Amino acid sequence: MARIEKAPAANVVSLFPFLSILACVIGALTLIISSLSLSQVSEGRQDKDIARAEDYVTLQKSLVAKQENLRDLERQSKLKNEHLLELRQLEAEEKKLVAELKGLEKSQDKRLALDEESDALQLELDNVVAGRKKVEEQVADSLKQLALLKKDSASDARVQILPSRGTSRIAPAFVEIAKAGMVLHTRSRSIEVERGKMGTDVNLRKLVDATQRAARGTIVLLLRPDGYPTYSTFRSVARKEGWAYAKLPLLSEGPVDLKLFNIQR
Repeated sequence: MARIEKAPAANVVSLFPFLSILACVIGALTLIISSLSLSQVSEGRQDKDIARAEDYVTLQKSLVAKQENLRDLERQSKLKNEHLLELRQLEAEEKKLVAELKGLEKSQDKRLALDEESDALQLELDNVVAGRKKVEEQVADSLKQLALLKKDSASDARVQILPSRGTSRIAPAFVEIAKAGMVLHTRSRSIEVERGKMGTDVNLRKLVDATQRAARGTIVLLLRPDGYPTYSTFRSVARKEGWAYAKLPLLSEGPVDLKLFNIQR
């Protein structure tokens, strides 16, 4: 194989500058192409992004507006609910007031009826009071007349003692037994003796002694209806002294009439 001989250095051609230029041209072309591609892509994407951004801003503004509208609607709804509650409360109060008004009307009607009935009752009561006063006056007059009649009848009606078979066989000495004491009926006079002085009264002892000395002498007690206390006292004294006596009850008031026994009063 033949050996290639090296040329001298002066005759050697250098290709570096050409290749460098070519590489630069190719790089520049590549850069231009890339820039054009990127610019085209950027322009397409920029339009879409701008449109999307504008749509987003529009949607965001619309959303904010809708949110504001929603808040307004919520506030209006809340106010309406509050007004509705107030309206219901007012309706309830109105019903209550209407019921109270009806009750007041009924009570007023009842009160008017009661007032009329009260006036009628008051008039009737006044008439009754007036009639009662008139009746009381009549009763008072009647009582006065009755008292006068009783007084007249008591003064005129005398209790007459009649002789009987028993009294015809004795010589009686009459002693009237009343509430406050006793009355000794003698032929000359009537002597009153107090209840507490029976045991020491001189006139009573004289009457008893005279009766005991007389033939068939007997003390006859004329008993008034209210004279039991006096009779009880006399009985005690008579038992103690040994006095004998008989009893004759008096059934009515009035003075004792002893004319049939020759004792005048």
